Amino acid sequence: IRWNGTEEKHNNQNEFVERFAFTSQLERERFYEVCSWAPIVANMNEKGGGRVFLTSEEISIFVGTWNLSVSLSMGKSAKYLPIAESLHMFLPKIDRPNDIIVIGCQESGVDWFEMVQAHLGTHYIKLVSKSTATNVRLVIFVLRKHFHKISHLQQVSLARTIAFSLQFNETTLCFINTQFPKEGGLEERTTYWKSLIKDLRFKSCTYDVTTQFHHVFLLGDLNFSMEPTREVKFEDLIVKKDWPNLIKYDPLHADKFLAAAFTGFCEGAINFGPTYPIKAGTTSYLRGDCQNTSSSNITSANQDTISGCCWSDRILWKSNPSSSKMLGQTFYSSCLHSSLTSDHAPVSAIFSLITHLPNLPHTPVSCKLSITKLAFRRPASTGGGGSSRSSGSFGTSTPSLLVSSVASGAIGGVWAGDPYKGQKGFAIEFNNIDLMESPVVSPPLALDVSFAETPGGQVFQTFFGERTDRVEITPITGTWEYLQYQSLSLAVLLSPNSSSDTVPYNFAQGVVSLQGSYSPEGAKFKVPVTLRGSLFGYLSGKLKLTYEKESEKKPSASAPLLRDHERNMEMLLRILKIPSARSILEDFLKIQYAEENLEFWCTTQKWREIKNDAERGEFAGQIFKRFFATNAESEIN
Repeated sequence: IRWNGTEEKHNNQNEFVERFAFTSQLERERFYEVCSWAPIVANMNEKGGGRVFLTSEEISIFVGTWNLSVSLSMGKSAKYLPIAESLHMFLPKIDRPNDIIVIGCQESGVDWFEMVQAHLGTHYIKLVSKSTATNVRLVIFVLRKHFHKISHLQQVSLARTIAFSLQFNETTLCFINTQFPKEGGLEERTTYWKSLIKDLRFKSCTYDVTTQFHHVFLLGDLNFSMEPTREVKFEDLIVKKDWPNLIKYDPLHADKFLAAAFTGFCEGAINFGPTYPIKAGTTSYLRGDCQNTSSSNITSANQDTISGCCWSDRILWKSNPSSSKMLGQTFYSSCLHSSLTSDHAPVSAIFSLITHLPNLPHTPVSCKLSITKLAFRRPASTGGGGSSRSSGSFGTSTPSLLVSSVASGAIGGVWAGDPYKGQKGFAIEFNNIDLMESPVVSPPLALDVSFAETPGGQVFQTFFGERTDRVEITPITGTWEYLQYQSLSLAVLLSPNSSSDTVPYNFAQGVVSLQGSYSPEGAKFKVPVTLRGSLFGYLSGKLKLTYEKESEKKPSASAPLLRDHERNMEMLLRILKIPSARSILEDFLKIQYAEENLEFWCTTQKWREIKNDAERGEFAGQIFKRFFATNAESEIN
């Protein structure tokens, strides 16, 4: 190990920066493991806890967003400034304090985060407080006892956006606070999102922010307003507090899940009223005639249109495949009573996150990761009069036109600025700085175009499928307990001679989890590939992890993991057999947009009860079309 010292310029000032220099990534990781675990082991010995090593730590994250309406907060009246009394509603003090607190504000004419610090007390340390010229602000606090677990702090800001990333233990997090423009409709907001992802760059990576972290949180005033309809009066639904029916008219849900602009992002169930427009100084919605329109005083004689009623303020999140089960939302609501200073109601969410601890110091283990059967496809058109989940992003060209365009050498050209337009082949780059000495690029993947139409009428364009080429990766860390929570970043390159560094920020990309790769059959994968945050296509293939020595093949934790799996399966089957418990599980799965899994299980139970072979065969065909066919109505993963 060498110790380097160099003089570098930061913020127009020369600073002397010291670093360790290692001969390889492997040496760096082994040094990091020992340094990370030494104080933990020492602390355990002092307490007499013995060497019972944990591999994870669970924390709680509070995320809040509030448009303070600069036009009000900059007014002469002091009552429009955020006051300490209102903070306990937006940010309540609880018995078990949140480990990380993230607050984003928009149109904030004053910096009131010192007041937040006073409200939280000395147990919290402020990690960052940043603002933009357009009064978009972001502040992050962490409990003092966790401060030493934070590393890799980065921040970047644009005109209307601030992003901040950090690493807690071994888990990376990114928080994006933004305010979408008020002008324009759904298409303009989708265009703004793509432009935002293209421009929002951390210096340490050429991949975009939606794929380079374990978890990404998007918060802010997204300005997706609902259009009034003649058939439904929003006022009636607000009076009844019928949020499930009102949310059907929310365009963000349509954009996020149908047009695939926010590919991979999730949102918890909305069980609270619209967050805008609120009449300042009250808890009532603002009407066109500026009359009080709270749900307590709306009458049939006073039901004119509410001005731009919508859930403008939102909190979304996205997890990479290897960490999706590590994050769960436990609370999501607005706080209308504390919005006395703004025409927006603040929105907050609480997440439970399992973070990974550093890899245990270990004897080096030799293993190889093989990637085979690579295939790439993307939605091409909408056929049969059906509605395409991605047609808003990819256009509606007919198969014959697409065939002719491919024959002339045009892969792309589906939307403006497509970097793949005119290309006749691909290469896939795989990378993970913590697992690999350097990125690995696949052999050339020449075009082999075909088309397939799904039962729902959507046409998929396949550029190459089930290739026999093999991509070999040698991880620098071989312990399965660590590898199973890791993932590979991938980039769709124009050729094997290029890399993600040569075309920074302008290539399709995705993330593949290593979970399941250590098994006799390996693990098949199918992952969305995004370009500037929106769906570009799907990459599929097969992962298989093998160990060189027989004694190293079986991970030491496999037996306990198997026992846990058996216990979980037994409990799940008990839940499924109790109607009331199954109903609770169904409600939870709907929040996670995974209800098709329970529906599939219930359907197969009916299939098992059929005795007639012909009826069983017919019903099996129905099951296949509903759950297994490409782009099926309730397609299961």
